[in-house]
Amino acid sequence: MKTLFTACLAFLFLAAVAPMSSAQNTEDLIELLRHDLNTEATAIMTEALQLDSSQSEIFWPIWREYNLEYSKTGDLQLALLKDYAEHHMSMDDVKAKEFVERGFKIQEKRMKLRKSYWKKVDKALGGIIAGRFVQIDSQLSNLVQLQISSQVPLVQAPQ
Repeated sequence: MKTLFTACLAFLFLAAVAPMSSAQNTEDLIELLRHDLNTEATAIMTEALQLDSSQSEIFWPIWREYNLEYSKTGDLQLALLKDYAEHHMSMDDVKAKEFVERGFKIQEKRMKLRKSYWKKVDKALGGIIAGRFVQIDSQLSNLVQLQISSQVPLVQAPQ
């Protein structure tokens, strides 16, 4: 879990310094960090689920598909964070409302996605494994979101 926190902080640092470095280098580093986060999450999921070989053959393709879809919401959040970093010192009511609404949409997409894959895992492997999947995924997501939100400055009134 500590590695996951470190990777999250590094991810945030890269998002913040993106304008200072070449776009390609920043994107490459972000992709590397995403890979590291995914590797950590997979290791945690592996340890917590304790699937036998037949369950693993069923679960891991679903997990990979889920992660691919979930990463698209990460792209949306990264775009939101970059936009927020650019505008947080010159915020007005309209822009603040836009940021909040975009954040809600991302959360809604993630919840809809998690629920959809919970149903897939439930159908394929039953309620216990599906419940564990949701618990672990939710905990990991909450940890990442906590790290991100702790680094984002509060909305400021125009100066």
